[in-house]
Amino acid sequence: MMNIESLLMQVLSTPQHGPTPPFMGSEPPSPEMSPVDADWDPFAAPSSPPILTAEHEAILRQACRAGLGDPADGRSQQWLCQLIGCAPTDIARIYDQLKTSAVPRSVQPAAGAPTTNGKGPAIRQKTLPYQPFVPPPPIDPIEAQRRNARFWDSRPVPKHKKQTGYEYLVPCTVVPVQFTAKPGKELVVQTASCLSSATRQYPQCLTCLRRNGDICRFRGIRQFIKDRGSTKLEFGPSFASEIKQIMTHHEAWSPVRRDPPTATVHPHENYLLRITTGALLAQLATEFEHLEQPTQPSFLRNMVGSRQMCDRCHTSIFNGFWLCCVGGCELCYDCYHELVTDSTSGAQLHHDSLAQCHRYVDLRLTYYHLPQQMVPIRRLELDTLWTLREDLGRYQATLGDLPPLPDFAVEQFHPTTADADRQHERPLVRVNYDAITLDQFQSLWRQGEALVVEGLLSRLALDWSPAYWGHHHGQQQVTVVDCTTGLNFPRTYTLAEFFCEFDRPDHAAWEALAADDRQAMPFATLLRSHPRPIPKLKDWPPTEDFKVQFPDHFADFMQALPFPEYTQRDGQLNLASRLPQCFIPPDLGPKMYTAYGSDDGIKGKGTTNLHLDMADAVNLMVHCSPDFHAGADCARQRRGAAVWDIFHADDLPKIRRFLRQHKETRLAMSEDPIHDQSIYLNRELREQLFEAEGVRGWRIYQNPGDAVFVPAGCAHQVCNYTSCIKLAMDFVSPENIRQCRQLTGEFRLLSRSHQRKADLLQLKSILYHAWLDAQAVVTGQLEPWRFQPPPAKPGSDRAATGDAAKSSQSAKRKKSRGTKANRASKGAKLDDA
Repeated sequence: MMNIESLLMQVLSTPQHGPTPPFMGSEPPSPEMSPVDADWDPFAAPSSPPILTAEHEAILRQACRAGLGDPADGRSQQWLCQLIGCAPTDIARIYDQLKTSAVPRSVQPAAGAPTTNGKGPAIRQKTLPYQPFVPPPPIDPIEAQRRNARFWDSRPVPKHKKQTGYEYLVPCTVVPVQFTAKPGKELVVQTASCLSSATRQYPQCLTCLRRNGDICRFRGIRQFIKDRGSTKLEFGPSFASEIKQIMTHHEAWSPVRRDPPTATVHPHENYLLRITTGALLAQLATEFEHLEQPTQPSFLRNMVGSRQMCDRCHTSIFNGFWLCCVGGCELCYDCYHELVTDSTSGAQLHHDSLAQCHRYVDLRLTYYHLPQQMVPIRRLELDTLWTLREDLGRYQATLGDLPPLPDFAVEQFHPTTADADRQHERPLVRVNYDAITLDQFQSLWRQGEALVVEGLLSRLALDWSPAYWGHHHGQQQVTVVDCTTGLNFPRTYTLAEFFCEFDRPDHAAWEALAADDRQAMPFATLLRSHPRPIPKLKDWPPTEDFKVQFPDHFADFMQALPFPEYTQRDGQLNLASRLPQCFIPPDLGPKMYTAYGSDDGIKGKGTTNLHLDMADAVNLMVHCSPDFHAGADCARQRRGAAVWDIFHADDLPKIRRFLRQHKETRLAMSEDPIHDQSIYLNRELREQLFEAEGVRGWRIYQNPGDAVFVPAGCAHQVCNYTSCIKLAMDFVSPENIRQCRQLTGEFRLLSRSHQRKADLLQLKSILYHAWLDAQAVVTGQLEPWRFQPPPAKPGSDRAATGDAAKSSQSAKRKKSRGTKANRASKGAKLDDA
């Protein structure tokens, strides 16, 4: 028997019967189910009195909710009766039930609406880079206001004590209109949140519905019209173009126009300007494609003090975006472009991709939207962007290209070896911390080279052993991950329990323990189970700032890092340090990564699977267990306590192609073979990768005191041969902006539930403010950022004096770039290493 639901969706999708309603099947019908090829006429009268089955009645009820088969429309009712095989009395009965219930009838859905169960045809494949902008169809304000009035007058009254047990989608026909103040009327701008008594009966934005304390998305831009002397508001919706008393522009967003510098008195700022000018020009090109459209005006809104992200792709928003006039859904330019393209091309919209916006909590009602319901919002005025683009062009012509790279070879830092295991490896820079200059590091960094800086253990003054952490902070509860499965342990453990077997377990002493004593040590018992787990403590502390939790160890770690211009939080060439204090900064660490020993053999799992970091990273090993685990060969013991495999950013397409084609790795991935972090390339896979694609990576053996520098965009994996404690610090260098931007675009295309989906780096905002900050320094608007020497080892007088001076200067500088108000807690850690 033919599937009625699939057949009904296919017939309704034909032109003579209108668009496909949003309640039909989750998948498009197959060609063999087409009524054209079958010996069945959907318009033929039934040969016998229809018998309405439960399945048919459920489909008929859904059709009536969508407005099909209205008794007032004889042709529509006759067509629905013939299609499903029901009587007109059945349709009338269901319509009477719907009128007496609290279930609202929707208006006729738009073409290509999504399905009820949240599934539908897959959206078109997204492509990068950004495509040309396609403006939406024009809006007729008079007709729009009429439709809005009909829509809101027919809204059901929410039942606060009774919720329906289902959720369905209806099309939103509400579009923005522009009110004109007539005699006796006045415009009122919404100055409070949507939860206030004056606006509570009108649609609320997403943040107000969630009650999560975020700023109201309609405050300061949505306006109403009312009679003078009355309190009754008329809803449009309408939006104010600019409200001076509310839209006080924040100084952190205003560029200062000055002539380009002529002297090189600030080499770091000039170096930063040379690299970032081209990237910022490309970023502004996308802004102008949307802001210069004549179809709709843009609305200003000040959004300082919050991390703003697209509600669909979770990408951070720099300046402009599109706001739904009903529910406050915010779409970035890329998502809006896809919405417009799909609407104008007649493609069906998937509810999860572009649509879900506004939900009445009581009625479980969700609206999907078209471009007509979106209004453009921006932070910066158009004249400001024009001025900035002119300044960027003048700076680019004045500063010129980057200076040539220093004339030295990578091989001078890499001793040649005839080791057969390294014939498929890239030459590696391994150098002592006092044998390489900043210029040499910048030269390597601009080429995307990974490197190792040795000899840093002597610069550490404090105890980093597991005994210290277990004794002083052993009561803290931690979540432990099993490296073999990637899953969390079934329960939490204390830090003391985690470190109890960190150094090599004494098997003889364990066998001598009584059974009761063994039961009192559950973590040690778990480590001796079969198959043996590989515990790992990842991103610790998970939410707190390492500087606040452990200030002495933070200072000890930071002063040991080389190249402080990049690796310090306030480094001159760390672009994240240029973000004003009124922003929520990304959490760049440091974080502690602690794991027991593993193996990278044929069946080895490693400690950290192959993955990508959005920012640059430096990873310093501060401790390893004194002895390697049993079975480790002597050659491996001589090389290092952990091994890294790092691949150049240019090899990413080849690595992805290999992983997608390889049988073993294809079974382990779900979306992206690298972003899923589910694959570890053992020796056999690395050899096959070299033979198939010619990809060579850096094979790095790390010991205590070794700092591994990983450029952004370089795929890498780690395997601890023995139990190790490492600390990682992220930073944003100007040399790797292109890789950071590419990764942001890749994360945007991941599914909404993917662990790497959210864009916590805010690269566009960082790039914009880094350029403004450097420009203000070279033009004399800000004092040069004189980098303080690294703090002395904890406990000395120079450490206290240096920290005080550094804090004072940082406070003064942050005060000139932004306000200390509205600073929220830090976000989640960007990456794991």
